[in-house]
Amino acid sequence: MGQAVTIPTDLQAHVSQAKLTDLLDFSRKDFNKAFSLTVKKASVVESRWELVVLSNYSELITKGTTPTTLGFQFQDAGINFVKIESILADGSVDKGKFAFINQECHQKLSRSNLQENDVLFSIAGALGRTTIISKELLPANTNQALAIIRLKTERT
Repeated sequence: MGQAVTIPTDLQAHVSQAKLTDLLDFSRKDFNKAFSLTVKKASVVESRWELVVLSNYSELITKGTTPTTLGFQFQDAGINFVKIESILADGSVDKGKFAFINQECHQKLSRSNLQENDVLFSIAGALGRTTIISKELLPANTNQALAIIRLKTERT
């Protein structure tokens, strides 16, 4: 409300001040009235590379789904199902660590059907692991711990 607040000396080790707007999350379409005790401050990224908005260069940014949440079970063989443990720290893929799903499950998980040259980026667990899907890995799908970034073939 624009008024200065003084925190008593004996409480200063346990109390901090923040603007209410820094405690609310305005990033969602539907406003969530809950507030976080973690202050949301804009990060400044310093890079030798030009910073761009990824969606300007992508035709798709999404993530997968775990088959068991839809009532499907993993199979002994079938459609390749890429998990984080399949992506090594150097960006290579260990096909021996793939799980497998059947064709029906692959069709139900159509949002996360992988295509050649899709970029996979781990967003949970071992954060930041990346790989590019090659044609030899297809058909394939993935779970919610991996983001799928499908770049535009031509810039518009």
